[in-house]
Amino acid sequence: PAVAEDTSPACRHASATIYFSPTDRRMRVDGMYTLVYHDSVRVDTVSFHLHPAFTDVEWTVNGETTLPATAASQYRLPVPRTDTLQVRFSYAGRLPDAGTRRGEPLGQFILPSGVSLATDRGALLPVPAATARRTSPFMSRLTIHAPRAYTVTATGTLAATRDEAEQRVTVWETRFPVRELAVSGGVRDQAQSDSVAVYAFPDHTVRADDLVATLRTSRDLYSTWFGPYPWETLRLMEISGAGSGARAYPTQIHLTEGLGFM
Repeated sequence: PAVAEDTSPACRHASATIYFSPTDRRMRVDGMYTLVYHDSVRVDTVSFHLHPAFTDVEWTVNGETTLPATAASQYRLPVPRTDTLQVRFSYAGRLPDAGTRRGEPLGQFILPSGVSLATDRGALLPVPAATARRTSPFMSRLTIHAPRAYTVTATGTLAATRDEAEQRVTVWETRFPVRELAVSGGVRDQAQSDSVAVYAFPDHTVRADDLVATLRTSRDLYSTWFGPYPWETLRLMEISGAGSGARAYPTQIHLTEGLGFM
């Protein structure tokens, strides 16, 4: 059967300020998407999926508060028929909000031992419900507030860092369009060369230098086979064994401790 054309507007820029409280397993988010249409067709609603753990969800469209229709963690927002839409959102939540029944690995989490979240798994920022628009490339700017002892990485290049009381604030900006965003962090030791960095638990650093060398070789091979690697630094963050496997995102890799560090 023919697939109906998706006329939803595409995301061109995502920005968010994210506040982490790992000891409480909580986060708070204030963000905005800039959406634009790819043709002359306009729609009356746009839809987003948001993880069910999040509460106190609020939306505005072009500066006007909106009350979306909700069903099964999907938010359907009425929108004006303008060329550009600025969709602002805010929410808070605890991840995980409950344990798994049989101790299965967590897909995403905020724990005292670390953070691992990404848009492709629906627990960082709202995900557009239209599949075709979900993969549209966009630019981004993420501002992360986390405990000062934490090392944080996020999609993009580190543009600024500052300390505020017991918090460290880092700003991450993309210099090329991306399709996914990710954030990871924790109390980590760092091993680094001029183009790659590995962040390991303090008692798991014995293999960090080997991983740095492996990543440098991988980056060189990528450049040989596909062209220059577009980002200044390729980062690998060791995440808690509560996580599952390994995931790769623009500028960073999340790798569970049992796969390369122990």
